[in-house]
Amino acid sequence: MQAKRKKPFSSVQFALSAVLIAILFIATLSAITREAVGEPVVPPQIDQFFHRQPPSLPQGFTYDFQVLDPVKQAPIAILPLEGSVELRLAVTNASPLPATLEFPTSLQCEFISRRVDSFLGGLFVVPIEVWRSSYFYNVSHTPTQLNFKPGETKVFAAVWTFQQTGDQSAPPGDYRILARFYGATFPIRIDKPI
Repeated sequence: MQAKRKKPFSSVQFALSAVLIAILFIATLSAITREAVGEPVVPPQIDQFFHRQPPSLPQGFTYDFQVLDPVKQAPIAILPLEGSVELRLAVTNASPLPATLEFPTSLQCEFISRRVDSFLGGLFVVPIEVWRSSYFYNVSHTPTQLNFKPGETKVFAAVWTFQQTGDQSAPPGDYRILARFYGATFPIRIDKPI
């Protein structure tokens, strides 16, 4: 009896393997870039089939995230050509019980501004980070916590100052301003006109 010889890879099997690897690579790249700009990793058109909830605050907590004119303290819909905007995240314990939130570091909240270019109907988004509130801050890796009384609100704020050119430039375009708090990311879409 002669032992069976194993067939080498056929060109069809090789092509199918290459296509599968390319699809996985594109899907992974798409997910990474979408998450980087605060969009859901899975596009809403696909996510509706799975009904998966995005990361959010613990049960009983609510939030309010705004981009404000720092002088008038009023919400803005469009970024000015240059100047400053105040980013404000208010987190409220809406439950009737006190609560404590644990953080792995001293950084409990940060704000991030990214200019976004999108391709293929929003499947791919290319984020370019232009500012982060935690730049040049020393973050202690000692765990911290926040204690909330029932109904208590904690407010986190940062001021983003930008110019038309130079180190602090923010060119015209589509922006995502993100607030990251307790593992949840809250995005706001905002435009800066030419």
